This record gives sequence, C-alpha cells and structure tokens, in this order.
Amino acid sequence: MKHLLCSIVFFLSFCDVNSQSHPYSIKFSHQIETDIANGDIPSARAATLYSLIGEYQLSSRYSDIPVSWGVVTMDMSTYSTDSAITHIIEAAAHHKLVVISENQMRP
Repeated sequence: MKHLLCSIVFFLSFCDVNSQSHPYSIKFSHQIETDIANGDIPSARAATLYSLIGEYQLSSRYSDIPVSWGVVTMDMSTYSTDSAITHIIEAAAHHKLVVISENQMRP
C-alpha cells in the first residue's frame, strides 16, 4: 500500500493540470476582428475566442453551427431587479460554504 501511494504521488507530481486549459490565447475583441479581416483565423476559431471573453452574441454569429435565440421581442415590464446581496445572505445562512464567482475570462 505504501508503494502504491508513493507511486501515485510521484505520478501526480509530473502532471500539469490546468482547470481552464484551452488551446487559444485569449484576445481582445478588436484583435479577433483584425484576425478575421486578415484571414488569419477561421470563423469557428473566432467563435471560440469570442466565447472565451463572454461575447456570446458575436460568438454565435461566427459559429459553424446555426444558433437561433428563438425570441424576437420580449416583454420586460413584468420583471424587476433586486439586490443580489440580500439573496446571497439568505442562502448563505443555511450553508457552511458559499462560493461567488463572476469570472468571465475577459482579458
């Protein structure tokens, strides 16, 4: 058992794990637009790059899979905004750990 555990630890010490690994460097939207205009990247890669920085409308425009939002107009008069802090505090009262993440991978 001791040898197995040592072997696992030894193996894991050589593994390079990245929780947000992707093969493309993150670019600003103007850099992506320049690459598209110059023909340096295909449209599918542009869609991926836009999605990495949270530009989902632009991502769907360049996607090789047709995307339809299915909404032409939307009545927003029945909706209102609330403070998120109030809801987070209410939910946190019943849990030992609360994680709030708003990372959109924007450069």
